[in-house]
Amino acid sequence: RLEQILDEYCRESYRFSLQEVDGQFIIRAEEVITAIIHDLKNSVPPSRISAKFHNGVVEILYQVCIRLRRRFKINKVCLSGGVFQNIFLVTKLYQKLTDKNFEVYIQGTVPTNDGGLCLGQVVIANMIVE
Repeated sequence: RLEQILDEYCRESYRFSLQEVDGQFIIRAEEVITAIIHDLKNSVPPSRISAKFHNGVVEILYQVCIRLRRRFKINKVCLSGGVFQNIFLVTKLYQKLTDKNFEVYIQGTVPTNDGGLCLGQVVIANMIVE
């Protein structure tokens, strides 16, 4: 629903924070939640709130990719999983990453939802049986 109502012309974004703890990245959303509550109290249109949220998700995922590239000297990114059924997220993140010369792969043959999960379970079960 949020993807369907977003204002595609809004360039603002909520800022997720990114921390690194013991070599792992942690995306923190406290500031985003506070900002959304503030916007709701100030009657910001839901379409703009949605856009700011989506733009923030794109930006934080992009920042994770940049840091991983620096750390591991890799340039390939696979966008897979249910979140990437969201056309806005996959399109904007793909564009941002390819603009920085990442090699981006998008899941296409196997569905990113429960259908893909079931297929994975069958593959694992088959490997166990063999």
